[in-house]
Amino acid sequence: MVTQAEKDLIRLLKSLGFNMEDTIAVGTLAKTDEVIAELIRWIVEVYREKGEVTKEEIAKMLLVLKGDKKNP
Repeated sequence: MVTQAEKDLIRLLKSLGFNMEDTIAVGTLAKTDEVIAELIRWIVEVYREKGEVTKEEIAKMLLVLKGDKKNP
């Protein structure tokens, strides 16, 4: 079953012109609703600043959001 957060991400990526394969990959990597919500917020922020968001930028966002949180 698809959650509301996943539906929102799919709609957002589709509106940005992402194809089905890229959209599925982003959704699969994001996994949790919390990560998806943060990713959506970040994508919207970048879009407002630049007028576009690339696949590479979203990949970097996912790396930051999903990266290991190491304690010093």
